[in-house]
Amino acid sequence: MKLACCLALLAFHLTAQTQLPTITKVDNFGGASALSASAYAFVTGTNLGTNPEVLLGATQCELFYISDTVLSFQVPSGTATGASTVTVQTAAGTSHPFAVAITPTSPAIVDRNLIPPAGYFTSLTSNLLKFPTPSPGDYVYVFVDGVGPSRPPVPPQIQIDGNNVPVLSAGTNVLYIGPSLTASLGEVPEFEIRIPSLPGGKHTLQAIAGGLASPAVTFTIINNGLFTSQTGLTFNAAQGGPAVPSQSFSVLSGSGTINFSVVTNTIGGGAWLSAAPVAGGSTVDTAGAPIQVQANASKLATGAYYGNVTIASPDAPNSPQSVTVVLNVSATAAPSIDKTGLIFVRNTTGPNPPAQTVTAFNPSAGPVSFTASLQGAGASFFQVTPATGAVASGQSQPINVQLATAIPVGVTMAQLTLSFSDGTIRTVSLLLIVAAGVGSSADSATPDTSSCTPTKLLPVFTLLGDSFSVPAAWPTAIQAMIVDDCSNPMNAGEAVVSFNNGDPAISLQFTAAGTWSGTWPPGNPRASVVLTLAAAQAGTRLTGSAQITGGVNANPTVPQVSTGGVVDTAAYGSPVAPGDLIAIFGADLSANIAGAASLPLPDQLLTTSVSIDGQSIPLLYTSRGQVNAVVPYSLPTDVRHQLLAQRDNSLSVPQSVIVGVARPGVFTIDSSGSGQGEIFTVDSAGNQILADKSAPAKAGDILVIYCSGLGAVTPPLVAGTATPLTFLTTTVDTLTATIGGMPAVVMFSGLTPGSSGLYQVNAVVPAGLPDSDTTPLQLTISGQQSAIVTLAVGM
Repeated sequence: MKLACCLALLAFHLTAQTQLPTITKVDNFGGASALSASAYAFVTGTNLGTNPEVLLGATQCELFYISDTVLSFQVPSGTATGASTVTVQTAAGTSHPFAVAITPTSPAIVDRNLIPPAGYFTSLTSNLLKFPTPSPGDYVYVFVDGVGPSRPPVPPQIQIDGNNVPVLSAGTNVLYIGPSLTASLGEVPEFEIRIPSLPGGKHTLQAIAGGLASPAVTFTIINNGLFTSQTGLTFNAAQGGPAVPSQSFSVLSGSGTINFSVVTNTIGGGAWLSAAPVAGGSTVDTAGAPIQVQANASKLATGAYYGNVTIASPDAPNSPQSVTVVLNVSATAAPSIDKTGLIFVRNTTGPNPPAQTVTAFNPSAGPVSFTASLQGAGASFFQVTPATGAVASGQSQPINVQLATAIPVGVTMAQLTLSFSDGTIRTVSLLLIVAAGVGSSADSATPDTSSCTPTKLLPVFTLLGDSFSVPAAWPTAIQAMIVDDCSNPMNAGEAVVSFNNGDPAISLQFTAAGTWSGTWPPGNPRASVVLTLAAAQAGTRLTGSAQITGGVNANPTVPQVSTGGVVDTAAYGSPVAPGDLIAIFGADLSANIAGAASLPLPDQLLTTSVSIDGQSIPLLYTSRGQVNAVVPYSLPTDVRHQLLAQRDNSLSVPQSVIVGVARPGVFTIDSSGSGQGEIFTVDSAGNQILADKSAPAKAGDILVIYCSGLGAVTPPLVAGTATPLTFLTTTVDTLTATIGGMPAVVMFSGLTPGSSGLYQVNAVVPAGLPDSDTTPLQLTISGQQSAIVTLAVGM
């Protein structure tokens, strides 16, 4: 009995010991062991999650994330430098002390896995846009922890490829950590920089504070090359009616000076489309070169006609680029106005600024009359002439808006409503800025803002007004004028429009003083859609927003590629890679389901075709909502390209697609991109057997791993052709694999013989792996890692 009691007591003590918290590592965001006051740190170990407390020396620290293996805490702001220890106390007891060094600074660039979206950079407008891969000229925030306890934080030196990049502003923001990114940290230092003019590809980022350098991180820069302020234009004309006003877009350069040529093309209806000038040049960091586009419906029957304006340049890696043009010819056409927003600036003691003009155009065959009225809090501060009138067919009517007298200091909004006799209603937003120190005169449109301190941005929509009604899929031009409350135009920063109907947010391009433009292809019809423009100015941390509300009407049979809808077919992510099997998601892409019957793959299925930078791409499958295709090997990498879909005589609005060097992804059984992979062992008869729990792989087995996105191959192939059976086609770059966290010998990486776009990797299962139905496997090539998938390993 005594022996049994002793054994029971010993067993109790052993059980208690196994529950004690154990620390194996303490580090910062960058994985370095140094800590500093006010910085965040991470404890890694076992048995950490039972009501833990973290002590730095004798001081209890605030916890932000708790799991059984990881804790995050903040170093108290008054912590002295020197040697210290970290201990974890739980209900089971206290861990052994873990030695740490407290330094004045411990700079670390926040790891990509800890903040949304993936990447080391976040956008200026509250992460409305994703920045996993920035482009030259982008203004972005970099989170750098461990720069010292002062708030606002003292900016560190930030270097890209060892060269200093100016820090434009400093501040703090909340970050989120954990597997589901739901646990929030406190205020983490963030610093604004502008990505310099660098070639696309891999670059390094590092921060230096207090003489200490952060661990360097690697990121990818994407070359914008040639691009345009609008990717589509829509014209509305009446059959047999007058010519409608021209519209414009700007040709922009992402790097250096780009010389370009312009041609037009139509699909049906003859030569109804023209553009001028037919050649020009654009230089980076300028407003770009304007192109005027004219649509002539004089000889056309009712219906929708499609064409494009193509801009080509020998100086751009993504040439040519295209602007889709839709000409909608109907029995009647509604009156239009040339702008939907006006901004007035006045000093409290100065004269009123000049009147501004809204021009109404009548595209119908007969005259229309109108009535102008003012609404809103500032309505009494404006005067409109004429208040009523008529517009003859094919004519324009200027409507003047000017300020009244006795206007108080402040920012005031009003709305001008134009009601036409055909039932059309057009609205114009009126913004009035009155501030001491902001001067204006009747003969000068340039205010004096030298003694005014701005506090916010004031965006005004100028090409799409309240109560808009637009068809889905057709390009809708959006333009905004953005000024601060001292009337200074915002010429650098970020302007993003988001939508409450599920459409992805779009970024506007700077095109003139304070003017920002972009194209919205409405995707989801809804009677009421709210557009929110969020603006953030570079270097000042000024922000502002504006909203308009309207409707989106259904527009069937018009192909639409979803923004961000071009992804690889293994893990459903982007960027994609040369030779990649991709899925193109959208709406009305095809009339029916069809698949390629043989190799080489066709560049058209039913009446659907797809091009990238004007180059037709091979198609495997098409349906109403999805097209599967193969990316050409010839496309330049680390460049933003343009994808365009055509169905019958209809064109989609072009969508941006980034093509990287590689995008490794392992196919999975349920096509989700995670879980059991398409990973097989091979028996003596050459049969492939899925390595799942019913037939686990063993040490020494050669695996066949089916995947996509491994990039360039040798000898080179044409995308869509059959991979030869007589010799192996291997990846240009070396691929590595880990199984269960252990390196695996890779015997082959390349294209699967007899297929098109399908890669395979042959790797050897390493010895020493524990039995598991969910052993993780990961591939790495060209510095890119695949998502982790699983296989079964056992005896």
